[in-house]
Amino acid sequence: MEPATREKEKFDIRKILLISTYTILAIGPASVWANLTMGLAMSSAAQFFALFLFSEIMRLSAKPPKVQEAFLIYFLSSNITVGMTVVNWIYNAWFRISPMVQSFGFANEIADWFAPPPSSNVLVLRTFFLKEWTVPIALYITFYFLSTFSSISLGLITYKLYGQKEKLPFPLGQVAAQFCHSMVEMKGEKERLFTIGAFIGLAWSFLAYGTPLISRGIFEIVISPIPIPWMEFNKFIEIWLPGASFGVSTDLVNLVIGMIVPSIVAYSIFIGSFTFQFAGNFILVRQGIYAEWTSGTNLALAMQRSILYFWTSPIIGMGLSAGVIPLFLILPRMRLGGLTFSISKDSFKSPLLMPMIIFLASSLSMVGIAHFLVPDYPIWIFLILSVGWSLVLAFISARTIGMSGLQIDIPHVAEGLYIASGYRNIDIFFLPPMITVGGGAWCQTFKIAELTKTPIEATIKPALILLPISLIVGFASVAFAWSLFAIPSSFYPWTERIWPVNATTQALWISALSGRGGGQTLTINPQWVLISFLVMTAVQLLKIPVSAVSIVLGATLPIPSAFTILLGLIVVKFIERFKGKEWWIRYRSDFTAGMLLGLGIPIIIGAAVALIAGSIWPMPY
Repeated sequence: MEPATREKEKFDIRKILLISTYTILAIGPASVWANLTMGLAMSSAAQFFALFLFSEIMRLSAKPPKVQEAFLIYFLSSNITVGMTVVNWIYNAWFRISPMVQSFGFANEIADWFAPPPSSNVLVLRTFFLKEWTVPIALYITFYFLSTFSSISLGLITYKLYGQKEKLPFPLGQVAAQFCHSMVEMKGEKERLFTIGAFIGLAWSFLAYGTPLISRGIFEIVISPIPIPWMEFNKFIEIWLPGASFGVSTDLVNLVIGMIVPSIVAYSIFIGSFTFQFAGNFILVRQGIYAEWTSGTNLALAMQRSILYFWTSPIIGMGLSAGVIPLFLILPRMRLGGLTFSISKDSFKSPLLMPMIIFLASSLSMVGIAHFLVPDYPIWIFLILSVGWSLVLAFISARTIGMSGLQIDIPHVAEGLYIASGYRNIDIFFLPPMITVGGGAWCQTFKIAELTKTPIEATIKPALILLPISLIVGFASVAFAWSLFAIPSSFYPWTERIWPVNATTQALWISALSGRGGGQTLTINPQWVLISFLVMTAVQLLKIPVSAVSIVLGATLPIPSAFTILLGLIVVKFIERFKGKEWWIRYRSDFTAGMLLGLGIPIIIGAAVALIAGSIWPMPY
């Protein structure tokens, strides 16, 4: 593994591990509570909050952090969300007895290695300490670690391509790196703009997130001055354009993204989202194809079902083109000496041989376990998913993050292949995820390490050390929350609202495989995959002034998020008009980093207050 840039200055990794462990212990339980009650993912908030807090403490102790230490505190604080995977175990157990599964009639066919059988009464006892949990938990943890090793390896491979060779901008990575530098030393105009941004983010986040979290935790009443996650206008639009969706995201992170990504990325994201969710859905309804749509269908449901029934195949085709075609266009222009696969004594430091070996070993291990559990299923499809599609998705995702800072999610690839295979036993749908999705995120992490002159080895090792700690803290936090109230229930409204929707979608795919319950319409259409692939390829070869990968990203984003990203671009144009383009380029990272810090503080405080107040309610005194 090659360091992004060699840094001779020493830093204390043990101190970083202690700080990160404390962050996980202190914020992890609040993160679980915020997710169960409001669906908030606090990873970004924890990163900015933890770095700000500990850099100030270290500065007051006359030992200010080095830039590398600041980056590692920032990066490792994201581990607070690792424990949220434990919630999936409860979901799996609930899914087995859910009304959706009962209505489709395959409840008795679900394997016990997926979740404990209903006879174990785990949902009544609300505990993980039953023997029926042993195999499901062991299987899930095994796949989780294998997927992590695979993600890190793919991150190294894509970082070589997009971080070092093509040198994509990685806009959110630039902001994170600047934030790390700002926490070490910040003076003059940079400090003033950082502070202004922080106050803007703080005020907005307090109204949007802090107020509902605290009010629900203390008064059991949700006060939401600002609707989260968006303001939608479907009920007004459907009068003239039935089926079309539109709204404005109230998450300022989307505005920040629009303020820092290149213009072509911002408007391409909006083009992709508008084409499918506004124009495309309107055409489907007008032609009578989208029969499930009815007046009053909300934006989230309209998006989910339209992608589920109609847009999955085009998105897959466009994603393949956006990820693969640029490789053929840029590889001939690159000097690929650093991409050799030769074996040498420095194999662990520079070539990509070892990352590729680890990726293949991890992926093939997942294939082997899956084949053992479902021996009658064609093993070549496991190989396509775990090795082939994971590699392609890493290229697509890393390029998307490198251009826009956002992670792309191309939906339902595994489900489509399962159905297309002709296999009719439903056990295939209960395997842990076979596709590695974290390569792009690790690619950005390595880019930030380069920008902060942190050795890559110093990034990977502490992350692996903290992984089991994060899982243990997450296990304890979820077990505690579960012991207080049932999950899902009205005490955890997010799960009560979202789990039935997810279970219905999952049951529809399973019914499509088995031929029961009317789910036969769910499938991947190879013709539409090919057509969309060719169209997106033509867009790239003709050099039409759009970002292909950003269009694909927009197709998978809610249109309110895409529109707010476009608003961010508009805000930047106003700023540049009054202050000049060079001024904005010089200070944008400081201002936006301050906004992201401000957005995180009320979320952390509000979640902590809600957790403390909520845990007191069931006490007998």
